[in-house]
Amino acid sequence: MPHRSLVCVAAIALATSVSTAPAGAIPTRLSPVVDHVEQLRPGVQYRSFREGPTSWHLVSISLRDKALEIFGTDESSVRPSQEQPRAGYRWTRTSTFAERTNADIAINANYYELGKWRSVCGLAMSQGNRWQSGYDDRRLNCFASAGFGTNGQASVFDSRGLRRGGSLPSWMQLVVSGSPALVRDGELVEIRHPRHALMPNPRTAIGLSRDHGTLYLLLVDGREGHAVGMTCRQSASLLRSLGAWDAINLDGGGSSALFLRSHGGVVNHTGEAERPVVNHLGLRFSAPDRHGNKVAAVSEGLAATSPVRMTAQTPRALGTPSVLRRRPVQPWRDTSLWASMLTLGIMGVLGRRNEPRGL
Repeated sequence: MPHRSLVCVAAIALATSVSTAPAGAIPTRLSPVVDHVEQLRPGVQYRSFREGPTSWHLVSISLRDKALEIFGTDESSVRPSQEQPRAGYRWTRTSTFAERTNADIAINANYYELGKWRSVCGLAMSQGNRWQSGYDDRRLNCFASAGFGTNGQASVFDSRGLRRGGSLPSWMQLVVSGSPALVRDGELVEIRHPRHALMPNPRTAIGLSRDHGTLYLLLVDGREGHAVGMTCRQSASLLRSLGAWDAINLDGGGSSALFLRSHGGVVNHTGEAERPVVNHLGLRFSAPDRHGNKVAAVSEGLAATSPVRMTAQTPRALGTPSVLRRRPVQPWRDTSLWASMLTLGIMGVLGRRNEPRGL
């Protein structure tokens, strides 16, 4: 139809005018740079960066820190309740998960079926137990995984065929998965799918240094204000430039969330209220008691977590919580949001199906 063609052409023109950076490049300077670096504790650094349409947050964590615990969501906490078995899996906001578990740092993890109240896409593991409720998705191929152990061990690997069985390292107690892989052995991975990976979006990604001694948590802002998000290729280039030797993309879009207790809540921006998700990755730090013994910052009786290393109760190491602050969304001023809406409209006109889960 002529009218439909004109709509498509106009929408493409507007979307192109919002972000004209090449697919593998970080957008160039359009406004003064804001580059804030903060040491949260020894071995833990938080960096927030904003330049024109580019806005991101990076937390670098030393895995050699003996006070560090890495933990995740326990499958039993998300299964449908016996009282309402048809209600589907129970989802939790990253900030709620962090508050319940006294996490100092937390992010969202696996993709999930947004429209069907299903469990995680791909391999997930907590306390050494594989989730039994996970599913495979041929459109996403959630085989990009990161595993963590009890003594700072960590690995990024391909979990193809391992969701229900197969051999994993004996030290591996916790696994989260996503798609696509971003960096492998220091080289950018060629990314052709899933479709959302080729378009700018808010992102959650994790990476490891070459010696597996540093964990990187990258959250990319998007769909709000001037922030347009990044393609997965751009996220990969950024993570490699910041020190990641291996990296994977997790669920993003409105699911992306970075909780920092030291900053009072979620610090990234996705253009919408914080979204409940199925599983999470959390970190907390033990602190010495008055006798010099290390005890962990946990609450007793919490069923929502599967800590890699559990000890006793102690005050939190990274400060006290405050009211969660989020910047108000002003969609009438948000050109990236309008561009995203028009792009989705084009996809609908062309007969494409919406992307499943999260984004």
